Amino acid sequence: MAGDPAAHRRPPRHKHRDRHPAPAGKPHPRPTRTHPANPARKRATMKISEYRQQKHPEHLIAYLEHIEWGAGKHLAELLRRGAFTATYGESAELHIAEADGKIIGFGAITEQDYLPRPQLKPWISFLYIDPKARGQRLSGKIIEHLEQRLRERGDNTVYLATQHHGLYEKYGYTLQETTDEGIHDRDYLYHKKLP
Repeated sequence: MAGDPAAHRRPPRHKHRDRHPAPAGKPHPRPTRTHPANPARKRATMKISEYRQQKHPEHLIAYLEHIEWGAGKHLAELLRRGAFTATYGESAELHIAEADGKIIGFGAITEQDYLPRPQLKPWISFLYIDPKARGQRLSGKIIEHLEQRLRERGDNTVYLATQHHGLYEKYGYTLQETTDEGIHDRDYLYHKKLP
């Protein structure tokens, strides 16, 4: 009709098209989302322990030698030679996260890191999550564990050097400095006051 305003309305620009329409008279089927068969994606109980408490430290060294992160091979060599604390400080500790007997990540407390700041200590460093275990917020759990260990030792500030900007703020870290004197094109120095 010429006088009917509804007759002149444009059709909707984007029509919702359902790829899986419900059969007539039946409720809409919800698609099932599944993850690929990946044992690390299961919610296994994670255990974090200090490297010196490991029953089979050679297991960690073999793991480190095969990860696709340059620091892994460096760390494996230090552990093999027994030079981790000689290199990163007598109070340095390496903590390993495991689930179902498999290494899923690790992190360290060190007296120094790759940025030359000898007046700043301690550092959280060597933070790594196995690619098969990523997406489960394990970084945060390892950081919490390391921070708790630092509190037990009596430390009230911790430092962290990284090439990743914007990742550690969600864990309460504050950007202290941006620099190009580290091992990457740009590095970020963070700190956190431990309550």
